[in-house]
Parts: sequence; C-alpha cells; structure tokens
Amino acid sequence: MSSQSPFVRIEEKNELRIIYFREDGSSTIYIGGTRNWRNNNPGNIGYGNGNLVKKFGAIGKAGGFAVFPDYETGRKAIFRVLKKDDFQVVQYQKQSKYGPRKNTAIIQNYTKSRYNYGLKLI
Repeated sequence: MSSQSPFVRIEEKNELRIIYFREDGSSTIYIGGTRNWRNNNPGNIGYGNGNLVKKFGAIGKAGGFAVFPDYETGRKAIFRVLKKDDFQVVQYQKQSKYGPRKNTAIIQNYTKSRYNYGLKLI
C-alpha cells in the first residue's frame, strides 16, 4: 500500500496528458489511454459547473469531464450521481432527443422502476 498523499489538483497539458499533483508538490503524469482512465472517471461524468462533482470528490476538469484523485473516488461518484433524484429526468430528456429509441426505453423502464417501486441503488 502506498504511503503517498492523495492528489489534490490536476493540469491538462493536452488531450492525451494530465499531470496529477499532490499537496507536497510531487506529481504523476497520465499519458495516453482513454479519457476515463486519465481522469480516474470510469463513468465519464461530465464536469458541468463543477459544484456537484466537487461534492463527489472531483479535483479538476479535463476534456469537459470531471477528474477524480483516484479510481475508487471516480467509481463511487457514478453511484452518487445515479442516486440523485434529478439525474434520470435529465438523462431521459437527453436520451429522448438524441439517443436511439431502444436506449430511451431502457431509461424509461429504469425510471419507472425506481420511482414506482422504490428500488434503491447499492
């Protein structure tokens, strides 16, 4: 297990390179790979205005997406976003307008199940 301090901020040097900084000034560079890997954001959660994702642990923004200090924080953020009451409404509106019909039906079914039957996400 690493004894290094967590990352506290990032700099996006270009679309394929992000530098993560620790409080003590040390850094680690993520180069190449996928955007979600470089951002420690397996759910590709958008940054938006930053208010919500910062509450979920985001330390910056790269390519329009939130950047988390580590994979586990990014993974947990997915579930926190999905648990938000307004998430499904926004996603349904976007999906209805831009997505294929079969995906819209999936979102409609999920929304119906969640609200009508009280299903909880783990």
